[in-house]
Amino acid sequence: MVAKGDEGKGPEFKMALRRGPNTTSYYLFRVVPTTQDQVDALRDIEDQPDGLNFWAGPTQPNGTVDVMVPPHKIADFEDMMNIINANYVVFIEDVQKLVDSERPSVEARSASFGWNDYYRIDQIYSWLEEVARTHPAASLIHAGRTFEGRQILGLKISYRNNNPGVFLEGGIHAREWIAPATLTFIINQLLTSTNTAIRNVAENFDWYIIPSANPDGYEFSHTNDRMWRKTRSPSNILCRGADPNRNWGFQWNTGGSSSLACSDTFHGSSAFSEIETRTLSEYISTIASKLKVYVSIHSYMQMLLLPYGFTRTRVSNYDSLLDIGRKSIASLATRYGTQYSVGNVYGVGTISLVIVADVASGSSVDWVMGVHGISNAFIYELRDTGRNGFVLPASEIIPTGQETLDALITLIYAWLDEMISANPGGRVQGITVGSTYEGREIRGLKITNNVNNPSIFIEAGIHAREWISPAVTTYIIDAILYSTNSTVRSAVDAYNWYIVPSSNPDGYEFTHTGNRMWRKTRSRGSLLCHGADPNRNWGYKWRTGGSSSNQCTDTYAGASAFSEVETRTIANYVTSIASELKIYLSIHSFSQLLLLPYGVRTSVPSNYNTLLNIGQKTADALAVRYGTRYTVGNIVDLLYVASGSSVDWAMGVHGIPIAFVYELRDLGQHGFILPADQIIPSGEETLDSLIYSWLNSLSLMNTGIVTPIVAGTTYEGRQIRGVKISYKSNNPGVFIEAGMHAREWIGPATATYILNELLTSKDRNIRYIAQNFDWYIVPSANPDGYEYTHTTNRLWRKTRSGGSVCHGVDPNRNFGFHWMEGGASSNSCLETHAGQSAFSEVETRSMAWYIWSISRKIQVYIAFHSYSQLLLIPYGIDSERVSNYQQLLKIGHKMAASLARRYGTRYTVGNIVDILYVVSGSSMDWVKGSVGVPFTYTYELRDQGRYGFLLPANHIIPTGQETLDSIVTLLHETRLSPGEPTLCKMSNMFHAGIHACEWIGPATVLYILNELLTSNNTEIRDIADNFDWYIVPSANPDGYEYSHTTDRLWRKTRSEYNSTCYGVDPNRNWDFHWGEVGTSPDPCNRMYAGPGPLSEVEIRGLSQYITSVAERLDVYISFHSYGQLLMFPYGFTEDPVDNYDTLSNIAEKAANSLTSVHGTVYKSGPIINPASGSSLDWVKGVLNVTFTFAFELRDNGTYGDLLPANLIIPSGEETLASVITILQQARGL
Repeated sequence: MVAKGDEGKGPEFKMALRRGPNTTSYYLFRVVPTTQDQVDALRDIEDQPDGLNFWAGPTQPNGTVDVMVPPHKIADFEDMMNIINANYVVFIEDVQKLVDSERPSVEARSASFGWNDYYRIDQIYSWLEEVARTHPAASLIHAGRTFEGRQILGLKISYRNNNPGVFLEGGIHAREWIAPATLTFIINQLLTSTNTAIRNVAENFDWYIIPSANPDGYEFSHTNDRMWRKTRSPSNILCRGADPNRNWGFQWNTGGSSSLACSDTFHGSSAFSEIETRTLSEYISTIASKLKVYVSIHSYMQMLLLPYGFTRTRVSNYDSLLDIGRKSIASLATRYGTQYSVGNVYGVGTISLVIVADVASGSSVDWVMGVHGISNAFIYELRDTGRNGFVLPASEIIPTGQETLDALITLIYAWLDEMISANPGGRVQGITVGSTYEGREIRGLKITNNVNNPSIFIEAGIHAREWISPAVTTYIIDAILYSTNSTVRSAVDAYNWYIVPSSNPDGYEFTHTGNRMWRKTRSRGSLLCHGADPNRNWGYKWRTGGSSSNQCTDTYAGASAFSEVETRTIANYVTSIASELKIYLSIHSFSQLLLLPYGVRTSVPSNYNTLLNIGQKTADALAVRYGTRYTVGNIVDLLYVASGSSVDWAMGVHGIPIAFVYELRDLGQHGFILPADQIIPSGEETLDSLIYSWLNSLSLMNTGIVTPIVAGTTYEGRQIRGVKISYKSNNPGVFIEAGMHAREWIGPATATYILNELLTSKDRNIRYIAQNFDWYIVPSANPDGYEYTHTTNRLWRKTRSGGSVCHGVDPNRNFGFHWMEGGASSNSCLETHAGQSAFSEVETRSMAWYIWSISRKIQVYIAFHSYSQLLLIPYGIDSERVSNYQQLLKIGHKMAASLARRYGTRYTVGNIVDILYVVSGSSMDWVKGSVGVPFTYTYELRDQGRYGFLLPANHIIPTGQETLDSIVTLLHETRLSPGEPTLCKMSNMFHAGIHACEWIGPATVLYILNELLTSNNTEIRDIADNFDWYIVPSANPDGYEYSHTTDRLWRKTRSEYNSTCYGVDPNRNWDFHWGEVGTSPDPCNRMYAGPGPLSEVEIRGLSQYITSVAERLDVYISFHSYGQLLMFPYGFTEDPVDNYDTLSNIAEKAANSLTSVHGTVYKSGPIINPASGSSLDWVKGVLNVTFTFAFELRDNGTYGDLLPANLIIPSGEETLASVITILQQARGL
């Protein structure tokens, strides 16, 4: 247990203890240290307890410490407390009495297993075995072994294939009996309860439950020492065991544990020294990819704790975990009023506002999050707050189990809600793409990585019996959302995804409840027969072959095209997004085929050869992992005639250029009854086929623009692959290489991000550099090493060439320019080994030949490395300056300034030797010194050491964005392109009149518009001529007109919501934190937010237009009245926006400029009154426009919305002055 403060207060604290009549009793003292010296003294005592037993260890000043003291040590303990001047109280006067009453009397104990008693380990195991025998959904888990030879047993509960996994672990501390009891209670409920909420979580998740992770210790606590905590392995002559929750191999022994073998927090002789933790961790590693939630059950103190325990630094998803935790403990309190605190293991609880816990390194929860990236990990410290402590009466097992299960159910559903709703900018959205005959929704996910990305639509399960297809599709969803593999991330982040795991839910459910081999929908047909084949019912070439008019056959095409509600509604949804879609995939089984349209004999796609090429490379990529061979070809040629299919319709009606059907494993051995153990292999290889053919697909989708290149070969026979992007001839060339050092995953990820942006971005500056330079991009210059970091050693740096003892050479010390003249080693076992000679490595030798072959074209060379946030200039051999050093340095400083603009990331610029170290034989030095490329830079990308080489995947896009910003500046400053001499103009959008009654808004905007067109003022001409402008004077025309004809103070739109009330507040209707604060659900209220986000046609249309120009926008300003305020986001939260300081500084200067015109005083700052769903928040939060402001124009209430017309020009004049300041400041940044 990890302790906390100020819980369960007992009698008034005193310095002298009055003993009770029982002088042979064990006492539990509660101590409250008030100074750090007292805490340290108590820690020293805990390390060498000499018979004392710390139930709750010392944490921080004012935290509680519970110490059990044997009778003969009471006087010594009092003396020690008096010496350190610590407050203490007798909290339990007779611990033995509690122990005696902990279990029911022998007479009252049940003969069968239940939850009115605590059971020995053999009894628990017998019950688990019986449950596994009698419940089809339950199977026994052998999760590890113990020092004394026991098994660590548990249960897996699984009602259907490919559910997300939840892992529950308890009893890791032997004396915490309530933990195993609670977990067996939960097992029983998941298997037997008829409660709907319990059934939902039981059947829609796979449960892995280990009631006792420390069976030896648990048994010892029953037979010898009730307060035993550790394992039972011998530590030295005198002491046994290690604390198994300080023994896990993540940040082991970095705090909160002891190196003294006799201490209860002894961390073991090394990480995983204990067979219990070692074998349990090995088991968890085998299923880690399935796990979405991990919960460790402990006692006591009534807390819900969040990782990490080794540091105060919060995990990246701390706010999400905290929100989930709060909901969980609120649910827990509902049944019995039991109050929990929630917070970081090593931090401050935000509910109780007291110290929740202290440092605790080497825990299971930290390990699963830190090593396996299971981002939803929690610790429950169960009942109570110390009155019974570890000796909780058995009568509290059932209440504890009930409330804990309540909390877990809420926790799991809160996690699902967070996955969909808490993604920044709505990245993940639940979508309903259709409906079914039996009234179900056809649901899926939309994953938006970038509004300008091309989109992929994946549908599966259209044939009900093909269970592997929904399972593989959900596996792909999981990878898209959670994979940290940089290659996967690079590819999946380049697209937006629409994924529908089951296109035929009625049929799919029927295969589970009625007929496992059912294929069709479940619509009523004839008296005897149900359903139509939904993959023969689409409205393209319907009923022209390969289908039946007989309602009782499996290929019945339906009464007409789209007769089935499933196909009709899915088709309507696809039609609504067809303009976005570049790829359409339909997942089926079985036969191991990759099929091209069409399924009718009369035609083939116009791009058939292109599709065949993509298909073959896709099949090749799929075969790499497991050798699974797919055949590629036309549906008719390889399978049979099949008209009316979804994939034919997608290509034939909407012209989606790339469309395929996967017929998944196997070749018929199992057919549709593919064993569940093939889900993950099928998912892995299918994902491989999507990911690793990405570069080829890019080239084929951008014919004539993208060309695959082979820049070299590797020791293990791989190709060093990349692409050339060229929009026109005679462009100057830019060469980008990354991944030279294998472990620097952010390098390849950044290179592929930039590659994707060059092809897809609509930003004018990016389009300019894409089209006016030729690009040679090699994402991984060391493929052998890169692959080895994924399979064997995450921190491998070198190539994989063989050596007598040690493998590999540092490829960035092996180039033939001043080779081995410093900063390199001749020792083959060191990471900087420079090789036997310059270019000894096939990778460097072949890549150098390729660079030589295009050297006349290359004017810019960029190498991506990590980490340290440096921008390096040659050379690395000494402080000698290259001939154009000053030019490179000046450009470098401008690049670093551009890079910092977006996220504030600061880079240092300079010569390699000056700001890093001596490096000879590097690729950049060779390119500069031997090839003579004029502009050469090496980026040492994020970060500065917090994560180092293990940079989280959520840094890929920000790193890519800011790096590309700096490259735009680089290419502008080189003046290499003969085209446009300056960077493209910045762009602004203004809109006003979203609230109809605020007439001064449209009037002011029209005044500014007129000045931009007619004024000769130098400053006005500057912003008019050097910015692009998007100006919308009235964003609510219906309401504005109504305020002129009927109701002068009308605010809302004019849509009808009931017989008496009209309209929605259009500035509460935007789809970003809609409806959270500052709005009303009442249609008659002025701030009614609407029935849903974007319910108003005005806001839908305006948001779509803003999105279409978002990549161009630098500044966004909305005009309101009244209040004389200049505000910036956000309105839904008090948390500061990411560039708060920048916006605050600009707003203050703009307000001062405004005041200088007519003396009108404006206040500046974030939105004052809570208001969610506003245009300003949406533009900042969803589109990430950098400079976003809202004016509340004149006055302060004298006239309010009824501002006289003679104030229009003064308002316009002063507002324009402030706008000039905003734009000048934005341009300067």
